Amino acid sequence: MLRFLDLRVVINERSIYPLLQQEALYIPSHQQVLTLVVTDGFHITPRLEVPLPAGKVCRLYVGCRIDNEQLLIGLLSTILFYCTALFSGWLWARVITLMPLLYGLYQYYFRRSQFLTVRIQQG
Repeated sequence: MLRFLDLRVVINERSIYPLLQQEALYIPSHQQVLTLVVTDGFHITPRLEVPLPAGKVCRLYVGCRIDNEQLLIGLLSTILFYCTALFSGWLWARVITLMPLLYGLYQYYFRRSQFLTVRIQQG
């Protein structure tokens, strides 16, 4: 998950809990079904209904369409193509320089509902 996202989980449309990087969040509940949404303020996941059997723990794994490795690879490829375009003068290298940036912007702005992902593990 991208480290600069400030994620929050909204439980039953009234309780908001911040999600911290690599830390467990314990949410007490006396209901059989939790309704939750994960948001960063701009992106929002579809509403999830999580059944909670009595005495069981539910784990949520929150992810992102662009993870840290993809961001690093995009940055390095942009630098590589920029240096190629700078020293060679090839027009195609200048155009390719923008491709990782355009891909990231497309994922961030145009695929808002799919940018954040939530996976549930009962157990």
